[in-house]
Amino acid sequence: MTETSGSLVIDVLQDPAVMLGFNVAQWNSCLYEARVNSLTGRLAAEARDQGLWDRLPERVQDIFLSAEIDAQSRQRRLMWELNRIRRALFGFEEPIVVLKGGAYIARDLTAATGRVSSDVDIMVDRKDLETVEQMLLDAGWVHSVEDDYDQRYYREWAHELPPLYHPDRGMTVDVHHTILPLTGRLTVDALKLLAEIEPVDGNLYTLSPEDMLLHSAVHLFHDGVIAVSLRNLLEQHDMISEFARMEGFWDRLLDRTDELGLGRPLFYCLRYCALILGTAVPGEVLEKTGCYAPNALVLGMMDRMVPLVMKPPTSRLFQIASKILYMRSHWLRMPAGLLVKHLATKSLRRLRGETH
Repeated sequence: MTETSGSLVIDVLQDPAVMLGFNVAQWNSCLYEARVNSLTGRLAAEARDQGLWDRLPERVQDIFLSAEIDAQSRQRRLMWELNRIRRALFGFEEPIVVLKGGAYIARDLTAATGRVSSDVDIMVDRKDLETVEQMLLDAGWVHSVEDDYDQRYYREWAHELPPLYHPDRGMTVDVHHTILPLTGRLTVDALKLLAEIEPVDGNLYTLSPEDMLLHSAVHLFHDGVIAVSLRNLLEQHDMISEFARMEGFWDRLLDRTDELGLGRPLFYCLRYCALILGTAVPGEVLEKTGCYAPNALVLGMMDRMVPLVMKPPTSRLFQIASKILYMRSHWLRMPAGLLVKHLATKSLRRLRGETH
């Protein structure tokens, strides 16, 4: 399903050997695009894994080596922060579910390769939010959001607490109680997610493979802005490629999608992974998820905009598509009345010079 990508990074991800033919201008473009998408470490890993390292320009080797060191350092910091979180929550015996990058690292998934993360995402049962928040505050974390309106936004409408920041280590923890905003046009029964979590160590868990993929899909195609999100699409490609080797994965994924009501995000995930990254998705799976497609007009617009915003952010069309997708994400996140009120409040605060 792949065509000429228009993205040197996508070209490299599909065939790392193409790097050997890059001229200086192409290297400049590729490295810029990789940096914007936080994928330099991933390209470095591809060069090593494919035995291309010694054939790359010396300057590129230096850049890749720096990216490798940075990714390794950040992953160690993330896992250490997770260790500190567990220490702070000593005595809390309910499941602590690691999400996103932390989960990929904890599970040693391909999606963790070269990944850089700046915060830790965990999920707990909603009934335990107050307990977990207070234990973290007692252990030295502080709220990074102090404004009353933003506090209310997180506590009443969002799917997570206001971010908690540790001033000594410079890391943030996002404590979730579900994976989608409470006000969104899609919602998920978090208890169903917690019912299928898989253990890592002690009371540390991750989502099931199917739910990890669905979480990434909703984060990108429902709750996210999509633009400059090639890394997020790549993590979905990686999970699909890795989990598809597990017996019965596709049947479980389709059943789980129906159970959680997340058909539209999965449709977009599979469609654009296959279209943009050449992900191997069985034809019958694409056919079955076709029932989740939007109408022809919306699909035509998405087919135009999504591949465009996965390319380098250099064109006027990229900027237009990005703004449309940004507005789309807000429309999906809140009902119309609340959205108007929220945007009006944020705009008024900007005019007053408030930063949050």
